Amino acid sequence: MVDKSLSGHCHFTKTCARDLKVLNASILAQGLTCADKDAFWGTYAADDQMTAVDAFVTSYALPASLAYLPFDRPVLLIVTIRYEVTVADPDAWRAWTAALQALGRRRHSRFVIAANNMYDVKYVQYFTGLTDDQVVYMPSHCHVSASYAPQTNAGLLIMPRRVAPPRLVPDIKAAFDREGNGLSAHWMAELYPHYTMDELAQHRAIIFVPYTVSVMTFFEVYRMNIPTFVPSKKLLIEWHLQHGLLTEMTWPLPSGAGSPVPPFPAHAHWPDPNNDTSVASLTFWLDFADLYTFEHLIEFDDLDDLVAKARSMDETDSWHAVSSAMAETNRASLDASVRQWRDVLLPRLFGGGCHQRARAEMEGQGYAAAASAAYPGVPHGC
Repeated sequence: MVDKSLSGHCHFTKTCARDLKVLNASILAQGLTCADKDAFWGTYAADDQMTAVDAFVTSYALPASLAYLPFDRPVLLIVTIRYEVTVADPDAWRAWTAALQALGRRRHSRFVIAANNMYDVKYVQYFTGLTDDQVVYMPSHCHVSASYAPQTNAGLLIMPRRVAPPRLVPDIKAAFDREGNGLSAHWMAELYPHYTMDELAQHRAIIFVPYTVSVMTFFEVYRMNIPTFVPSKKLLIEWHLQHGLLTEMTWPLPSGAGSPVPPFPAHAHWPDPNNDTSVASLTFWLDFADLYTFEHLIEFDDLDDLVAKARSMDETDSWHAVSSAMAETNRASLDASVRQWRDVLLPRLFGGGCHQRARAEMEGQGYAAAASAAYPGVPHGC
């Protein structure tokens, strides 16, 4: 795996790109122009490392994956946040949607679209009309080394570090303090300026207050089998409407703005996912959020209910029973993901072989001609 990361956190994994040509974080954030794609293809068409790769994997700045088309290699696109991130305007969004529709519907396509959460599976389907077999659900497993090992004095941990608005945190902590029964809650941002997975695993439970519908930190604590309390969907909607809790649910669109492009006609009866001030829309779309698609999470309807359920679990020593159930679900999920890679993803990516055109033939063309030759009929925007 050759990892050329432009993530703001790549220094933690030591995968930061240091030798890129043409592209950088600023260009990707603004969206690639035809000149960018032409320069990228012209620079890398004969690059030894680039022409030696078997496939490309892209996430986050998803429209940039169109730059890989001329290389005539399989492409795995993983949606982890709204698929239109980095498109500049509604016209660019519609063009990117049209490209995904064409790529997703190609028979024997080696361009595979996946999402690591059910919300983004449905979100892509809402705008493109692609089906469940054309947008693959591929949940993150993280393979964290730590596992649930609660310490008596560790208490419950409010996560993630970014709780919007942070004034909810004192309310949660005060609800536990009022009980005076030995249970306490601490906010991750206050307790751990920097943290290890082992430190998270020592807490009796997690209280997860999301800022969007899918958060990587949630996958991490779930894969460590840590019992997790989450607000019920009704409470989450209430908190969002009162406090603007889900600040990145419609990111990068402003809250309440709605979608500037229409849905696929077959999904016109679904509410607009970007109308996050509508109770009907929130009720429909939050069904696909991580908190309501994962098993064994403990829902609470208000803060008194949260404290009562935590106290009951403490009195009955139910923490390990919940953790064991999560562990079993995680084992089954990992087995299913391995089968999915073996039986679905790899055959789609490589089943037809890598029918790479002769390098000399492709190098002599500009981006538009080379992309059309490798993926005929796919609108590449140039």
